[in-house]
Amino acid sequence: MAQNPQLAHQYYSQGDYAKAAEEYKMLLKKFPYNKSYLYRLVDIYQKNGNYAKVDSLLNNKKELKHPSSQIWLAYNYLLQKDSIKANKLFDKAIKGALKSSYLVSKSGKILQDLFQLDKALELYKKALDKFPNSTYELEIGRIYAQKNQPDKMMEAYLSFLDKKPNNLSHVRYILTPYLYNESGNETIEIIKNTLITHLGKNPAPAYFRLLEWFYIQEKNYIKAFYQLKSLYVKNEAEMGEIFYLGNKALENRQEEAAQKIFNYVIAHSKDKTLIEKSKLALLEIQMKSKNEADKQKLSETFTQYLNEKWSSMNRILLEILYSDFLAFNQGKSNEAIQILSELQKQALPRTIEAKIKLKQGDIFLQQGRFNKALILYTQVQLDFPNHEIGHMATYKIAQASFFKGDIDWAHNQLKVIKSVHSDLISNDAIDLDMLIINNKEESDTLQTALKKLVKIKYLIYKKKNNEA
Repeated sequence: MAQNPQLAHQYYSQGDYAKAAEEYKMLLKKFPYNKSYLYRLVDIYQKNGNYAKVDSLLNNKKELKHPSSQIWLAYNYLLQKDSIKANKLFDKAIKGALKSSYLVSKSGKILQDLFQLDKALELYKKALDKFPNSTYELEIGRIYAQKNQPDKMMEAYLSFLDKKPNNLSHVRYILTPYLYNESGNETIEIIKNTLITHLGKNPAPAYFRLLEWFYIQEKNYIKAFYQLKSLYVKNEAEMGEIFYLGNKALENRQEEAAQKIFNYVIAHSKDKTLIEKSKLALLEIQMKSKNEADKQKLSETFTQYLNEKWSSMNRILLEILYSDFLAFNQGKSNEAIQILSELQKQALPRTIEAKIKLKQGDIFLQQGRFNKALILYTQVQLDFPNHEIGHMATYKIAQASFFKGDIDWAHNQLKVIKSVHSDLISNDAIDLDMLIINNKEESDTLQTALKKLVKIKYLIYKKKNNEA
């Protein structure tokens, strides 16, 4: 009869241990040095309580030379409640495994598979002393995770980072499930506090990076900024990273954090382009203010910036933003349109042309010229189907349709846009969609309440808050 490893494994997986045992016995006759077949047969005998058969397989001079066989035999004694014999043989196996890193890894895995976690820890810790360049900290961390000791788990991973700071992404990958485990809030706090404690003792760049990452996942951008700033001061981070963090804060509507970050870039960066981009971002935030004094100050800031020498592309973005300010804050829509029309006469990148069209559409929408706005938005949507600008155009089509009173079409557009990767666009889309869903009453065929809400929202869009 032909020996079939796949069939043996199938019987084993299905719990048909009698048939599996017969297959593995035949495989062992043909391949007597194959330890995987031997230990699978040992496992089957132990599951069935056939401890004597395990003893006959392993308790001999040939097998007792191998740490792996010693571990399986020790476990066999443990199953028979003979802890003295078991521990004596476990200790012998650990000592034998320390002869090489290969044996450590192989024996450690068997100990973990048999849930002999304390013995596995003992082996890996001794192996770290003997093989200081090894990375058994990862296994130690996993074992402490199994033992539900997150503080010791984190200490092990930090020890790994001390050796391999470039492997930070791997540690992040390991820790990611704890961030999204609903019952893991307490655990993640222990992990984070352990990191903070170690950071106080050893301000290693990898520790700052890891803590920054934690705060970004929590959308705590101010605290993430503090970590990144510490790295920048030590020449361990780039100013571009700080600027990117400011954009993330802005996308997640954390304007206060974004302002703090962008102001830092302006004050400390030597990169003219980053400074200009940070100024533009701050202008966008400040334009949301409803305070008249702030509007006057903003007007002065625009005048100052427009009289400065900017890089060509950022200058165009500044003028696009200024056109928005004129139309929505100063009531000068025609002047704003004129600025945008002049910009279009230049040879521009396609993305900049699209941004100009979107801004023109915004102003036409403010003027109540819905069809003209929708034409421009649709052009951008078709030109950039898989681009963030195209997604923004889709959102603006939905918004314009909503203001126009075409609620169902707006709702359909929002379904598409809610899944996009940009937080700013998807959050706005979700808000508008929820507004429609929460106020749309099926019993009211005229949708009277929703139409009133549309009028109010349109007035707010036009910055006519008093009328709204």
